[in-house]
Amino acid sequence: MTLVQDNYLDIEDAQNRRNAAALAAGNIGVFEFEPQSRRAFWDDRIRQLWGAEPHDEIDYDYVVSKVDPRDRQLHDDATARALDPDGNGEMDFEYRLIAGPDRPETWVRAKAKCKFENGRPILQVGSVEDIKVRKLAELRNELLLRELQPRLKNPMAVVSTIVNQSRRTTDSVDELAASLTLRLRALAGAQDVLQKNSWEDVELSYILQ
Repeated sequence: MTLVQDNYLDIEDAQNRRNAAALAAGNIGVFEFEPQSRRAFWDDRIRQLWGAEPHDEIDYDYVVSKVDPRDRQLHDDATARALDPDGNGEMDFEYRLIAGPDRPETWVRAKAKCKFENGRPILQVGSVEDIKVRKLAELRNELLLRELQPRLKNPMAVVSTIVNQSRRTTDSVDELAASLTLRLRALAGAQDVLQKNSWEDVELSYILQ
């Protein structure tokens, strides 16, 4: 080899190492899929996600066997659309892998592009990203929002009651405003007492004081 060829190979090797490091840092694996043979070729990262051994041959049935049953139809539909010559050949969707005794529920995002030849899908190349951390955070946020909704309604009901009580016991707008101010100030004081006690049981006499 010439010096130029050696330098080119060194640069290419360094670039490959940088690409591999970037993929590993982003919890991303790469794959190829041959629609005709239904065989897939995975890197080590995807094999780790699926729990596949280095010697295991990967075909479409094996891929689907590790997909959570709740998402298998989603997986099949997304794959079929990506391999349809009448489509754009692209795939981008999220799904769950089956959880096991030694592994938590895992969410992944699959992105791929299919190459067609003479109206037939020839090769699909793509990536699989481990999005478990982000997905679990999203699910926790959704749970918190669901729990907050009924709690937000309670203060609204209290304020509505205060308005009705003040309206019944006042004869003018000024008196109503003064009554509402006092009652809302009392409500805020009660909230402060509860907050200082970590929202645990508080003696009623303490709140009244």
